[in-house]
Amino acid sequence: MAANSGEFSDVLETPLLDAKGTNILQNISEEGGYAYVGMSALAAAGDFRAAEAAREMAWEQLHSGPWHSVLPIWRDAYSMACLNVAKFHYAKGEFREALRVLDMGLIMGGLALRKDLDMAVDKASAAQATNHGGSEEGAKSRRLLVPSEFNEVEALQALPMKSLAHKIVGKRSALSLEEFLCDYFLSGSPVIISDCMVHWPARTKWNSIDYLKSVAGYRTVPVEIQELRKDILIPDYCFAGGGELRSLNAWFGPAGTVTPLHHDPHHNILAQTFGSGSFQGS
Repeated sequence: MAANSGEFSDVLETPLLDAKGTNILQNISEEGGYAYVGMSALAAAGDFRAAEAAREMAWEQLHSGPWHSVLPIWRDAYSMACLNVAKFHYAKGEFREALRVLDMGLIMGGLALRKDLDMAVDKASAAQATNHGGSEEGAKSRRLLVPSEFNEVEALQALPMKSLAHKIVGKRSALSLEEFLCDYFLSGSPVIISDCMVHWPARTKWNSIDYLKSVAGYRTVPVEIQELRKDILIPDYCFAGGGELRSLNAWFGPAGTVTPLHHDPHHNILAQTFGSGSFQGS
């Protein structure tokens, strides 16, 4: 598949790599990475196999010992190699493969070339979406992940034995921030809040198999997928008590998925977009 030159150039721009590449390679040489530097030079001259070889060398260094003992320069070396390999795939119109390589660079690479990786992901994602009709097409699909109607009887049958034998968790509709703070947050009491996510685009889009495939089906997790991030909003309840948002995660899983017993160091607000889940606590 060839890149559509009418809308996309066949080159991934890497301004940080262009500016910092020489210094990064010098630092790699000082750590004994002469073979990597040689392969990188060949890759810059248009040798795809050399680019792949450099990536393999960096990958081996990342797995040479415990993660905390890996020299930071080898993480940057892996980012550099991923960018070089992705350039070849992108130039040939292999946008999906380019994204796979770039995602691995985001997951395993260092911070020095992070902006180049992010920019390359955006460009490759746009090219991939254009070649497959755009990400909005799937939002209209009727291939649903879960039924539109919630079956309370089935959900109750799936709960563990005696899971409802203790205090019933309160359920409130469109709870105000003041009520949430005074009635639940300060006392540490759980509550189910309904009707506060109806305006989320995710409430319709994320139940479409085709939409999720078009937006993220070709991405490697765990990475931040901006297209999905745009579909959700941060509830005001997250800022109750003057705190700040510590983390933001999206979890996708099939029926029967179980998370082992654990303790989080901060308060949690779970926004159930689709499906159902049961929780046990003490």
